[in-house]
Amino acid sequence: MNKFYVEKETKRARRASRLYRLLEVLEYMEEDLLCDNPHIGKLDEDEKELSIYVYRCDGDERSIVNRIREIEDLADFKVNIARSIGYGMGIEDLYRAIGDLVERDTLDLLKPLAIETAKKGGIEYIAVLLRSGLWILLEGEKHRVRMPWIEESIAIAHTHPPGGCIPSRPDLESCLELLSNGGILCGVLSVECSFMLRLMSPLSIECYEHFTRIINRYYDLLGTVKDARDFIVLFRDQCKSVNITISPL
Repeated sequence: MNKFYVEKETKRARRASRLYRLLEVLEYMEEDLLCDNPHIGKLDEDEKELSIYVYRCDGDERSIVNRIREIEDLADFKVNIARSIGYGMGIEDLYRAIGDLVERDTLDLLKPLAIETAKKGGIEYIAVLLRSGLWILLEGEKHRVRMPWIEESIAIAHTHPPGGCIPSRPDLESCLELLSNGGILCGVLSVECSFMLRLMSPLSIECYEHFTRIINRYYDLLGTVKDARDFIVLFRDQCKSVNITISPL
């Protein structure tokens, strides 16, 4: 009997994929070209030309001009770079916008499958969003799902049986691996609630180390967690790069 497998495209996912490419460009300019506060102007849905504004770049200006072609290949847009401190979407703005789009899609896609998990005695389902903007929906096993490592993933979320949405230790391990390799969001949904963990800025070393400590002490910490909301407290002070939300469904 074949496992459940669906590929799905959505308008939100296409938009998230487009914004993700822009995020890669701005992070490249900040980290590799040493540009301060890179940001983009308004970008319409079908726009093929991208304006990037920077306050200052410490790298050699001629070198930056020569590397515009690399930026164009990365963004799949024609790129114009100008010096400006004007308004626009910066790196953290793009993290927020991508996360909003992906979270809404995740809820829409997995809510019906969380009901199926409840009906089928705990068979779990997983949703993976690729950087191309394609969602892949997969069926797992009873009371567990193997989180596949798929290159080019932006987000991974899966269903849990009724009773809550606290992530397991393997869930957190998969989440940290995803976020460490360019991912934006990981989540857990049951028929009662959703647990969403989103990057709000590039994953800091401090956040990575704190995340690792939580994983290593997971079973000890689990004894102090009364409900899913307590997980927010575990991350709140030590991990400014992430935002965790718990929402009833």
